[in-house]
Amino acid sequence: MRLPIIPCAVSIAYCLAARAADSSLLYSFEQEPELRNIHATYARVSRLKHFVTDGHYALQIDFEATEQPRIEFATAIRSDWRPFGAITVDATNPSDEPLAFSMEVEDAAGARTTGHTPLELHPHESAKFALALDSPAPVEMGMRGEPLIPGFHLLAEDHHPIDLGHIAKIRIFLLKPTRPRTFVIDNLRLAPGVTYDRIVDAFGQFARADWPGKLKTEADFARQRDKEQAELKAHPALPDRDEYGGWASGPQLEASGYFRTVQRDGKWWLVTPSGHLFFSLGFNAITPAEGGTVVEGREQMFQWLPAPGDPLSSHYGSTRESSPVGLKIKLAHGRTFQFYDANLERKYGPDWRERWQSVTLARLPAWGFNTIGNWSDPELYAAKRVPYTATLDVEGSFAEVPSGHDYWKRMSDPFDPAFAEAADRSARKIAQRRDDPWCLGTFVDNELSWGSMKDERGRDGLALGALSLGESSPAKRAFVDQLKKRYDTIEAFNRAWGANLFGWQELLGQPFNPAGELNAAASADMRAFVRAFAG
Repeated sequence: MRLPIIPCAVSIAYCLAARAADSSLLYSFEQEPELRNIHATYARVSRLKHFVTDGHYALQIDFEATEQPRIEFATAIRSDWRPFGAITVDATNPSDEPLAFSMEVEDAAGARTTGHTPLELHPHESAKFALALDSPAPVEMGMRGEPLIPGFHLLAEDHHPIDLGHIAKIRIFLLKPTRPRTFVIDNLRLAPGVTYDRIVDAFGQFARADWPGKLKTEADFARQRDKEQAELKAHPALPDRDEYGGWASGPQLEASGYFRTVQRDGKWWLVTPSGHLFFSLGFNAITPAEGGTVVEGREQMFQWLPAPGDPLSSHYGSTRESSPVGLKIKLAHGRTFQFYDANLERKYGPDWRERWQSVTLARLPAWGFNTIGNWSDPELYAAKRVPYTATLDVEGSFAEVPSGHDYWKRMSDPFDPAFAEAADRSARKIAQRRDDPWCLGTFVDNELSWGSMKDERGRDGLALGALSLGESSPAKRAFVDQLKKRYDTIEAFNRAWGANLFGWQELLGQPFNPAGELNAAASADMRAFVRAFAG
């Protein structure tokens, strides 16, 4: 009767001794009795002496090919994880195929938080991962991603709250592996969690990590400036380029005086105004006017901000621009500080803007680029040294249509006459660009909300979105008119779609949301509407 108790006592004694040496250590797998605290479901565990990161042993997990094979650790040895805010693990993929894994922590009341590898482990790759616990979602802090925990890859977490004072279980699992997989882990530890305090240094860089080229002092700006000037002087541009960045020694075509397209040997090319073939390589948003960082309401994140009267305080500003509708982000409005512009002033002095423009126009051809992309500084266009794309933003007040997968904004409603009027007004604002030989073309809109290709309802998102609106929607009226032409009566429509409407006015006047899987007739009608929407 006493024999089964001995390993457990040994395990507890060992873990207590290990904790005395390292208060953050939960499991090291150095002692065989530790395995008795692991419950495996569709998996097997064993110790091995390979892929060890600390000590002499690691843990091999052999997962079966099933829905969710997993192992579960009991945390009776240490259930109070305060004041730590993360659990970490050393992970190795010993196989020849990429591998993703998940980790879950459950408290005594059953609340759970889960994290997944955002990118798979490469074959034979080892890495350290951390699951942050009870940290706010980054959008709550005005960010799209969490600050790093130095030394670890962060698992993509769900930010569900748990009671760190009463932790009950830890799980590591795979999601639907198609074949048996082997995974190796070592050293489950507790670590400090994600923090948003003083994470941005005086130059706008992440303060809690280091990398080659990171700015440490203001003297670094002068060193980088002088180094770059020497490099640009030594390598001013790639050889064999015409004045526009085209292929100088390539085929000589008609010099039309403007950029144009031509099909040559079955391939489409851009052609420079001087008649040379042109392959466009460029950057978007080459401008010091974008990238202001909102500081209002989150001043604790910054190690330094200029005081009133500081010369660099001129780079304060404000933003009231709307946030993307698909990103429910807080702290997106208010006072801003332009770290980029402040750094340009540190680097070039009071005439930083003019010197930045000059250096930028020298950098592009020296780096092998021949195009100034969308949303860039118009002063760069005027220099007539690098071709550019003009920006046409359709601005105005007109109807919109949801697609169900909207990010930046809902889709503009092309059936609204106000949209055509706005597009015409916006086009006239940049009409003078068409006579500039350096203008490669015009960029209109960006990342429009057409829907999603994940499933049938996503592909028909704009049609479903139009149906969800009321009679005031031009798109809704256009769709109903299309359906009236296809089906003579509402009864015919009901039979085709499996609907139960009393009349066309009910369809037009009320939001209509077809439930379940769309039948063939409904899908065909929706695809026809989306084509008309795009045309």
